Amino acid sequence: AVWLRLLGGALALSFVLMLASGLALIVGPSGAHTAARSIHVVSAYVVVLLLIEHLAVHLRPAARQLQCEPHRKVYDVPLTCTSLHERPAVCGRNLKPI
Repeated sequence: AVWLRLLGGALALSFVLMLASGLALIVGPSGAHTAARSIHVVSAYVVVLLLIEHLAVHLRPAARQLQCEPHRKVYDVPLTCTSLHERPAVCGRNLKPI
């Protein structure tokens, strides 16, 4: 939980930096263009990497919840696995209404 809070804060900070440097590119003086562009490019890469990590952290619990469980209901339709020998992560793709 602490890691996720730090990751979210770093993501927000790098996004604000990217936004500010983008605005500096648009309305700032031409002498600051090179520095603003460098900051903008680096912060954009940081935003993308942190966003991927942030989403991966959130998707892990979601993937666990989507594992095949007997009598699990999705959209009020009871589902079951087609094979009891399949791994739970793979089993989610082989669901059929009962």
